[in-house]
Formats: sequence, structure tokens, C-alpha cells
Amino acid sequence: MQPTDQEGPSKHDSVMEEFLLSYLEAKKIFEDPVCQKAFRKLQGENTAVFETLEKKADIKKKDITAHAKQVLESNNGKSSQVGEEQSVRIYLDGGFDLPHSGHYNAIRQARNMSDYLVVGVATDYEMEKVKGPTILKENERAEILRHCKFTDKVITDCPYTPDIATIHSQGCTHYAHGDDPCIDSNGVDVCQVFRENGMFKLFKRTEGVSTTDITARLLDLAAYNNEMLTNPENNLELEN
Repeated sequence: MQPTDQEGPSKHDSVMEEFLLSYLEAKKIFEDPVCQKAFRKLQGENTAVFETLEKKADIKKKDITAHAKQVLESNNGKSSQVGEEQSVRIYLDGGFDLPHSGHYNAIRQARNMSDYLVVGVATDYEMEKVKGPTILKENERAEILRHCKFTDKVITDCPYTPDIATIHSQGCTHYAHGDDPCIDSNGVDVCQVFRENGMFKLFKRTEGVSTTDITARLLDLAAYNNEMLTNPENNLELEN
């Protein structure tokens, strides 16, 4: 509940902020269903707190659970009501070539919004058709993501443009994507069908990092190394 212009911050707002702070400080408690449900319920009510407290330090799981129960009781009088809500299962997809901090931040944010996260890795064929050839092959990209603690399931052989049938085939209820445009090779907004059907979750894109940029740096490094190896004047410098 947000305070009106005539009201000051309520006791509930203070409790909610305290809980969000505690939850965001914890990075290893996603298995706790009470915390998952409470966080998902409150995340949309105070996005400013969510954004400003993301990088806080660790806190014990039992303290998180206590805050979660307190907030739920403040909202509903009974924390058990959370368990009656529909489980949110999110499908998140992408190329994930040369996985970097932006990819992992996207996965983390999507997992924070859900009870279960399925990550779909686009095929080599689909990636080449839309963005060009990848550096890592499909199975390599998927295997790296399987070692990310925020993923519950990683699947391959996925289309670049998912539809409702795609996410339903994985038992998912929502599709998540960053706040950057996502247009397929036919000029179609990939997210539109999910928005229209109330099945879309939005998270913030990580600025300043991309596979394209990393690839360009690798090409520059390869060119530099090739120059050093093929130019006789550089032999002495290489030996030193």
C-alpha cells in the first residue's frame, strides 16, 4: 500500500521496506518459499527500495524468514494466504553467447520475480539467422548457464521468437525480458503477445556490457597478437 498525499509513511511501509532490505541482502535463500512469495508480492509495491538496496551485504536466512512472515501478517493477517496464490514460473530466453554480467543479472532479476525459472537457449541456427554466428555453440552456452545458481532449469533447441505455446510447454506462466527492445528477424516485437495476455514480466537491462562489445575487443586483441607475431620488428619485444 502506498501512502496518499495526505498521509505519512505507514507502519506497513516501514515493515515492507525493512523486509525488502533484508531480502535483497540475502543472495543464497531462493529455496525458501515464504521469502519467495512475500518478495514477489511486495516487489511491485516499492520498486525504489528494490533498486536502491540491491547491493547490500548478507543476512541470515532465519532473519529473512522472520521478516517475510511479519510482512505477510501485516498485509493479510495470515501468512498462509501466500501459499494459495498461483505459482509464478518464468521463461527467460536468449542467445547467451559469451555469458557476461548482464546475462547473469537478467537471470537473477527474473528469478527474483518467480518461484521457478526456466532459461531457454536459442539454437545456433536461430542465432545466426537473427544476429550472426555465435562464438560458443548452443550446448556450450547452455552448459555454462546450468552452473548459475539462479537457474532452476536450462533447456536447448529453443526458438529466438517464443510464443505462448513455447512457455506453456515448460509449465511456465510468464515470459520475462529486459526493458530494451526485442525485435525478431521479421520485425515483430517478441514481447507483445505476452503483454497482451498478461503474461509478461519486465526487468532492467544492465547497461554498458554486451556480447557484441566483448567480441569486438577479442577481435582487436587477435589483430594485435597477429601483428606482434608476424612483424619481425616485434620479435624482440615478444621475447622480453
